[in-house]
Amino acid sequence: MPIAAPIAPAITNAPAVKVATPPSDGVAAPITPPDFSAGQLNNPGPAYPYKSRKAHEQGVVLLKVLVSTDGRAKTLQIQESSGFGRLDREAMKTVRKWRFVPASQAGKPREAWVLVPVTFSLG
Repeated sequence: MPIAAPIAPAITNAPAVKVATPPSDGVAAPITPPDFSAGQLNNPGPAYPYKSRKAHEQGVVLLKVLVSTDGRAKTLQIQESSGFGRLDREAMKTVRKWRFVPASQAGKPREAWVLVPVTFSLG
């Protein structure tokens, strides 16, 4: 059965969620979490792996990303797998290249964790 034109996976536009941020230098100011809004930062969605499309693999990969003070993904971890290694690897490969608005506290950028859901859906 032929596969239709490639379908781009969706990046769920869920709000950024601060996970655990290590204690800072005692400043009690609130922390604004990192932001990964694809529309704002032109972060591309992942490519849908050909073999995954052919096998009708779908799912959501929830990545835990440590965003550095310069807005790059410093550390990535799979919080929840899609159940398919190819989809998980493609999500990590893509988000590793993304730019983020770093978290801030008292107007200064700081490292913080954010959860990034990446959805692979065929229709």
